[in-house]
Amino acid sequence: MNTPDPFEKRLSEIPMRAVPAGWRNEILHDPAAQTRGQTARPTSEASLLALLRQCLWPHPAAWGTLAAVWVVIVALNISSGVTSISLARRSSPVPPSPELLALLREQQALLRSLLAEPTSPPPPVERKPSAHWLRRERISSVA
Repeated sequence: MNTPDPFEKRLSEIPMRAVPAGWRNEILHDPAAQTRGQTARPTSEASLLALLRQCLWPHPAAWGTLAAVWVVIVALNISSGVTSISLARRSSPVPPSPELLALLREQQALLRSLLAEPTSPPPPVERKPSAHWLRRERISSVA
């Protein structure tokens, strides 16, 4: 009924070997190694710092300077208190021309009229019968 697979049979014939002592201690997290200050697994903070150090290592002074410049830029931007609206108001001191105002009023009136009217579907388009349909009608009337 349950005949063993040839692979399983061959595998069961192979004698098991002992795990090397060094591997065993490493796998089982040797308490003596942990007391010496070695951890079995690096913490996420340590790995993040290692990754950051690896990325910034080629030119640490350049990266540090760039970071300092960005900090200064952000600080100046926050301390200036200039918003985009106040900047836009200051940038256009010339009032708009009367022609432009008339065009804007006309656009607003057109928009109001389009939004106020209920939309109705367009009238159906009458199509002429196609040649294929006419041939089919002749064949069906003859038969």
